[in-house]
Amino acid sequence: MFLAQLQRFLRPAVGVVLPTLIVCAVLLEVGLRARGRLPSNVTDGIFVAHGEAYRLKPNQSKLSTTPSYSCTVNTNALGLRDAAPGPRLLAAPYVAWMGDSATFANGVEYEQSFVGLLGDRWRPSGIEVVNLAVGGHHIQEQEELLRDFVRAAPRRPEGVVVVFTPQLMALFEERYHDLVVRSGYIFQGRNWLPSYALVTLGNTSSAYCFFRDGLRKLQARYLPARGGGAAELLGMYARSFPAVAPEATRRMEDRISELDDGIRALGATPVHVYLPTAIDLRAGEILAADPRAGGDFALDHYRDALRRQSARSGVRFVDLTPPLRAEYAKGQPLWFSQDMHYNAATHVVIADALFELMGRAAWAGPRGAAAPADEPRRAAAMIPARVAE
Repeated sequence: MFLAQLQRFLRPAVGVVLPTLIVCAVLLEVGLRARGRLPSNVTDGIFVAHGEAYRLKPNQSKLSTTPSYSCTVNTNALGLRDAAPGPRLLAAPYVAWMGDSATFANGVEYEQSFVGLLGDRWRPSGIEVVNLAVGGHHIQEQEELLRDFVRAAPRRPEGVVVVFTPQLMALFEERYHDLVVRSGYIFQGRNWLPSYALVTLGNTSSAYCFFRDGLRKLQARYLPARGGGAAELLGMYARSFPAVAPEATRRMEDRISELDDGIRALGATPVHVYLPTAIDLRAGEILAADPRAGGDFALDHYRDALRRQSARSGVRFVDLTPPLRAEYAKGQPLWFSQDMHYNAATHVVIADALFELMGRAAWAGPRGAAAPADEPRRAAAMIPARVAE
């Protein structure tokens, strides 16, 4: 009896409310598009499957918009992030940069990234830069990309700068599996369809993006995360974390040594750069709000391991921790409001520090001439088996 009455009550209500909601949604969609508020998503379809992993689509120009930032991702004909789509001639000596999303420069234009800024400063001296970094790549995927790039490039690099973040080092033995790439988007695991549906909705509905982004901004304003994702990521510094164990640390240092050997086999000079992340800089305040003892964490573990390995291999080590800690102490925001990647102002700080610490002398020398046509292939073949396979 009660259910029958409830159905009689809801039937006309649904018949009025549902069409009204549909009309409102359509009007909102039309109004937002008329004002230029187009649908957007984080990745904006910039990836292509490559083996079990992924790379960037070549020759593309895509707008990537999130509640925290908006930037354009351009890739050249080699499938590398660049100032503009199209061929990259590499007529001058150049330095290749490897790394993860911090070096790829999530959230900023290529010209605002520290790689792009440093390229502008080196260009008058006849030195160019090439950015091989891809967000989310491990060391394994970056090595494979370096190998393929050298085979395709008209000349070998003068140097290869590997920008090590704690995440890149902590995941030194990882590589992708069970990865799905659809319409330029990356999904992990077999149950990727629900995530793909949300991405598709974000790319087709301005109204959905309006409510999604509005909700995220309200959360950032009224419910700021004191530790948030940073507190979770701090776990990779815990002494109980697998990569921090002495045996794993030795394997990590050996892995970096193999990478150095491969770079030298290309006739290039390897350089190690340690780039601290927001986790490094915020560790003190996070631990102060955490009941666990600070002794549970080895906060300088990855930086110290890279410093040791650099000295052991005779590779130049550049530590960006001091300049970034000094900047953080000034109280200026170094990263985006809802994203821990560095903002454009911080990329300027990083570029200034790199230019001061590295200069350009390391890349001067007799290797300025273009390599013979088959030399990149011969050099790539010299990479140790673990790198080339």
